[in-house]
Amino acid sequence: MLALLAGQWWFLVHVLGQNGRLLVRLEALEDSVAAGGSVEPSENGTALHQAEGLPVGSAAPEFALRGLHSETLTLDALRSSGKQVMMLFTDPGCGPCNTKLPEVGRWQEEHAQKLTLALISRGEVEENTTKASEHSLRNVLLQKDWEVSESYEVRGTPSAVLISPDGKVASPVAGGAEGIRALLSYAVGERAQLPMQPQQPQTQGQPCPNCGKVHAAAPTVPAAQKVGEEAPEVGSCQTSKATPWS
Repeated sequence: MLALLAGQWWFLVHVLGQNGRLLVRLEALEDSVAAGGSVEPSENGTALHQAEGLPVGSAAPEFALRGLHSETLTLDALRSSGKQVMMLFTDPGCGPCNTKLPEVGRWQEEHAQKLTLALISRGEVEENTTKASEHSLRNVLLQKDWEVSESYEVRGTPSAVLISPDGKVASPVAGGAEGIRALLSYAVGERAQLPMQPQQPQTQGQPCPNCGKVHAAAPTVPAAQKVGEEAPEVGSCQTSKATPWS
């Protein structure tokens, strides 16, 4: 009888402990969603935190960067029109960035009345000027190394962040083509809520030999089953996974 009571007591304590950890996780999730951030379980699974980037609502770091025509552009100058500013972090040696440039040029043209879209690039003026001319890009700013990326805690390209007209960080960092497109839709009013951005492990992926950063890549799609082949068992790993960006 004593052994039975001891077993029941141990089970009750274990269940209460599990419920307590679950409540902590739920409270952290609610706080992050309310702030417009994104979340990820910690290593022990008991806490969640905002992903890459500065906290939403914090003051956006100021900067003064060279443009493609020897002009100096600042964050204040980009905000001077009273519109939101979407900063797209890119690099001329980043393949996924270059693939997205035609779409970025269209965005700048189509949404000019609602949004100021600026590219924070790096590298040589000539190389960036060629790409800007090819895709009709405006507001291309060149950082010397990664100083602006580091001040905004952006760890890879392509990535984007939204700045409010009053100079506050208005979104988590969005990475990859789909994340950036979702953030653009929110910024111009086509989407009601901020997209959630899952934290990506920094230890995965190979650094770019040109810049040392880890760039986004297109999702890897598994081969389709042929007609007549045996269907895979339920529970087998058949889902596609995107290569992480950082």
